[in-house]
Amino acid sequence: MFSRLPMSQRAVEKHVAAVQHHHLRSLGSVMWKSMFLAVGIFAAVVGIELLFVDSAVIVPLAGGSGRLISAPEWAPWLLISVGAITILNLCTLPRGLIRE
Repeated sequence: MFSRLPMSQRAVEKHVAAVQHHHLRSLGSVMWKSMFLAVGIFAAVVGIELLFVDSAVIVPLAGGSGRLISAPEWAPWLLISVGAITILNLCTLPRGLIRE
């Protein structure tokens, strides 16, 4: 297929293939900032919820006895602080450092 094309057309096809390969390779790193921001917000929200909820009973859908789950006293503060640090760190990063 390539041998029938003129030289310039082969070069164009090679260039297009290289650009597509580079675009697909860099596509995986585009959403990292959004992913860490979501994790930070999730940690902060779960930490705030744990401040108000002392324990929870988880009952299986099939029935049976429930399981009591209670978080340690330090867990809400840890989750709130980790979430807040993650959010603030991502909001203060310069735009050129991480691609959005």
